[in-house]
Amino acid sequence: MTPEQFTAAYEALQEDKKIIEGEIEVLKQEYIESLPFKVGDCVRIDLGRRTIEKAWIAEIGVSAWNLNCVDLAINKPKKDGTRSNRRECEYCVRLSEVELIKGEG
Repeated sequence: MTPEQFTAAYEALQEDKKIIEGEIEVLKQEYIESLPFKVGDCVRIDLGRRTIEKAWIAEIGVSAWNLNCVDLAINKPKKDGTRSNRRECEYCVRLSEVELIKGEG
């Protein structure tokens, strides 16, 4: 194999990799859109060991190896009850642990 052949094959594989990674991101977004809660929703999260009574979802992340859980970036309320800008992360939150709070958001 010549260096030129290696470079050509490597660049072709890199292009395939970009296409596949893009398809994976689209698939993740479709899954996130199918969840019963969305970015911006006000929720209550019962983690078993502790409960977050009120928070707004800032970002949702998923992992292919456990689709029953999500990673959430949340904004808790300030002392006056309004949404703060501070982001906190909760990892591996079961879908059943997230409850929508109606009338907020």
